[in-house]
Amino acid sequence: MMRPVTEFNSIAANVEVPVRSRAPGFSSSDASLIALERVADDIRSRFGLDEFISQADLVASLTYVMATPGARQRWMRAFGSPLGRALIAAKRDLNTTLAAVLVLVPTAKH
Repeated sequence: MMRPVTEFNSIAANVEVPVRSRAPGFSSSDASLIALERVADDIRSRFGLDEFISQADLVASLTYVMATPGARQRWMRAFGSPLGRALIAAKRDLNTTLAAVLVLVPTAKH
């Protein structure tokens, strides 16, 4: 059974779900969103997050992280997002896991 991530910090609360037509840094093409959803699927399976975060929350978190160019800022956004909360709930090593996640998430072109 999936446990919803319901508590957002003030920054992550600004992420709008669904993100299908609003993903910053992506064109409106479905191919870009499909690529991000594949990354989300990979992250869910690699880190065992199926019961801790919904697909929509994960894609929203990745979109939010992707929109930030700096490595430190990306880490901070990931930490404060539903993804960060799911990793904490799953009792993952947050620093190591977020570093691995950020390698998978592309940086948006500004």
